[in-house]
Amino acid sequence: MQPTSARPHHMAPDTWTLAVYAADWLRRHGREISADTWMRYELGLRLHVLPRLGELPLVLLTAQHVHALARDLRATLRGGTIRNVLRLVGQILADAVRDELVPTNVALGAHRRFQAGKGRPLNQSELARVSGYLAGCREETPAALLLVLMRTGARISEVLGMRPGDVDVDGETLLIERQFTQRGLVPHTKTKRPRVIDITPGTVALLRPRLTRPGWIWQGRVANAPVAHNTVGGWWREAMCGAGIAGYRVHDLRHTYATVLIEAGADLRYVQQQMGHANLGITVDLYGRFARRPRFEGLSVLDRH
Repeated sequence: MQPTSARPHHMAPDTWTLAVYAADWLRRHGREISADTWMRYELGLRLHVLPRLGELPLVLLTAQHVHALARDLRATLRGGTIRNVLRLVGQILADAVRDELVPTNVALGAHRRFQAGKGRPLNQSELARVSGYLAGCREETPAALLLVLMRTGARISEVLGMRPGDVDVDGETLLIERQFTQRGLVPHTKTKRPRVIDITPGTVALLRPRLTRPGWIWQGRVANAPVAHNTVGGWWREAMCGAGIAGYRVHDLRHTYATVLIEAGADLRYVQQQMGHANLGITVDLYGRFARRPRFEGLSVLDRH
């Protein structure tokens, strides 16, 4: 089989890093794929792969590196997204094998372990341990942000998109009308509809000190931008380690919020409104199994037949 690219003669095989080869791979395949697919590939590499593995020479890349990448991504991404990222890495390395830059594809089949799923809520014991760890955390911003995620059920992009004017301290409500995604500011929610949710007095207390600052409530190090998604993922991994749990993503705090409400007796329609689901069917599909079902007192009529 012919190599997929003509390697510059001045570059020895062991000087090709994943970042250099991935850029060349995108350039060559840009003619074969749609613009949307190219943008998705480029974003996946730039946000998830290259910050972790980009500087590694291809010849030093191992299956352990790929497994570590997948483990890191579990903190912030859904299984389906992780699957797509790992599949992309596998495609790139398959071409590197054909280009005779590496002997084997160390990412081959790695994506098959990850499937899109419904997520997994923390149980009561795990939730208590995480809350206890965060309560004693010295770093104020990481603890406050993770607690707000736990107590509002909002998507991470919605929390990062919060501005001081969104919080009604007296009414104990929060307006959610924008997102700050990994691509940047999105001036609407996932469903394209703003919503106002109830928040607890404890959540108000967490937010109150931040409401006098202009701009984003969770201002990051970059000017005019909130904390990065990957940073929040790192904070969550530290919190899990401190609480002695593992295997959950930041997004699972959203699932935890919904199940806690439902198990406490909240109506599913109220949960839908709080979560911002497009319709009640989504809420029922995801969380209906946690709802209390009152017994139908007339059920004994069936014994008469």
